[in-house]
Amino acid sequence: TRSCCIATITAFGLKGIAILVQQEGVGRFLASRASVRKMVGVNTVNTRAIRRLMMQRGLTFPKVSVLVGGPDWPTSVLAGILRCDVLQCMLGTIPVIFFLWPPVVMGALSLPNPPMDADQQKLVLAFASLVSLVPLLNAGRAIEREVREHREEIEQEEPDAEVVELETADKRSNAVRAAAIHWKRQNVKAIAYEKPGAADRGGAAGQGHGESQVEYAIEEGWLSPMPWHARALLLAGWLCSWACVTLIAMLDDYCFVVFEITDSIAEKLDGNALNAILPLGWVSFGLLLGAILCMRLFGRWASTEAKKLDSKLDTSPSAPSAQN
Repeated sequence: TRSCCIATITAFGLKGIAILVQQEGVGRFLASRASVRKMVGVNTVNTRAIRRLMMQRGLTFPKVSVLVGGPDWPTSVLAGILRCDVLQCMLGTIPVIFFLWPPVVMGALSLPNPPMDADQQKLVLAFASLVSLVPLLNAGRAIEREVREHREEIEQEEPDAEVVELETADKRSNAVRAAAIHWKRQNVKAIAYEKPGAADRGGAAGQGHGESQVEYAIEEGWLSPMPWHARALLLAGWLCSWACVTLIAMLDDYCFVVFEITDSIAEKLDGNALNAILPLGWVSFGLLLGAILCMRLFGRWASTEAKKLDSKLDTSPSAPSAQN
C-alpha cells in the first residue's frame, strides 16, 4: 500500500511537470506557426469548444473532464497552442490524482508474486480499466454539450485569418491532386473547391458561412490516362498492406514470441531482443516496408502530376467561375 501511494504521488508530480513543459515549452512555442494552428483546427467548432472549456476558471466539471480525460501530450500541447492559462490548466488537472491509482495498481499486480490469486487480479484489473475510462468518456460528453448549447456563440468567434488562407490553399491543392491521381483521370472535366469568402469573417471557417465555390474547367488533353506503373504501385502497395495486417492479426503467434513485461530478455530471448521476431514476423516487416516504398514512389509521381496540372490551371485563358 505504501509503495502504491508513493508511486501515485510521484506520478502526480510528473504529471504537473509534464503539463508545464508541454504547454509552455512546446505548445506555446508552436502557437506562432500558422501551419500548426491549422493542423489542430483552431477554426473548427470542436477546437473552439475545447478552448472555451479550458479557459474556464476554477474547478468546473467540464474543464476538469477535458483536462483529466484528454490524452496527456495532445491535451497539454493543444492548451499551449490555444494560449490557455497554464496555472488554470494545472489547477483543473488536480483531480487526476484520483485516476492515477488504477494504473499503479495494475502495475503492482504485474510484478512476480502478487498479493492475490488470479481471479482477484482479473477483477481488480477490470475495475481499474473501467475507472480509467470514465474521464475520457466525460471529456467527450463535455465537448459535445458545449458545442450543442453554445454553437451560435462559437461560430461567431473571429477566425484565424492566417489559418483561413492556408486552408484555402490546401483545398485547391487537394482538389488538384485528387484530379491528377483519379483512376480514370482522363474523364475529369472540372476541379471545384470551397473557398471561404468575405462574409465568413464573422463565422467559423469551413462551416458554410459565406463560402463560394471555385471551379476550374479542365481542357481536353490536359489529363491522359493514368500510366500503368502508377496503377501498379497502387495495387502493389495495397496488397503489401493487406498481407502485412493479415499476417499480424491472424498469425501473430507465428510472427512474434510471446513476451510478458515480467519476462527476461536474457533468459527467454538469449540476450537478444530481436529474437522475439520469428521468420514470419520478418516477412510482415518486409511487406510493411514494401507498402511504404510503393506509397512514397506513388506520392512522388502524384506530386509531379499535380504540379503540372496546377501550372496549366494558372496559365489557362479561361477564368474560373465562382458560384455563391
